[in-house]
Amino acid sequence: MELVVGCARIALGGVMLLAGISKAKDLARFEDAVGSFGFVPESLRGPLSKSVPTLEIALGAILLSGLAYRAASIVATAMLAAFTVALGVRIRRGGEAPCACFGSLFESRVGPSHILRNAVLIGISALVFFEGPGVLAVGNLR
Repeated sequence: MELVVGCARIALGGVMLLAGISKAKDLARFEDAVGSFGFVPESLRGPLSKSVPTLEIALGAILLSGLAYRAASIVATAMLAAFTVALGVRIRRGGEAPCACFGSLFESRVGPSHILRNAVLIGISALVFFEGPGVLAVGNLR
């Protein structure tokens, strides 16, 4: 089980790190995508578009290391839940919206598959929280 949990933690950390770095490389595009959802006030779009990638990069690094994995998994779950709600609202409203989940790395439109992906990531985050860091975590290396 430790191998499964360790791989899950590393995968989640990698996804968070990739998402953060790819957003940070094109903050203007991410800010435009945030604005296209239609419910984030304009005054918050800039700060939000800068803080989300920063937090994702930090969470990715923490999860990859295995240090403070419980705190990181709680924050990751909260972020993913918030993203999922935003995606659900946007899908419910209809129309086209760009997905900037991975910045300009992957071009797509918001859809139900994004909600499914986030649900899987939330499940992985819960697994890491409850089962520990698993193998290949700093402090667990033998």
